[in-house]
Amino acid sequence: MKNQRTASPLNRVFGLNVKRARYDRRWTQKMLEEKSQVSHATISDVETGNRGVSLDIAVRIARALGLSLDVLLKEPPSAR
Repeated sequence: MKNQRTASPLNRVFGLNVKRARYDRRWTQKMLEEKSQVSHATISDVETGNRGVSLDIAVRIARALGLSLDVLLKEPPSAR
């Protein structure tokens, strides 16, 4: 049986920002995978807020998107 966990608010914010940044660039998850060297499964889990990631993976995703981590960790104005 798969262990169900509630996503933390920080994971949700990070995932939402990654997804928005990827959409803004009109990238697929596969494109982000290739640019960041992070697996498609991990990117999918991150974007849905179902997975926290190590600092190393967060930095790889941020660099691939050309953003700093602080941008990806900021809560969007609509969510405040």
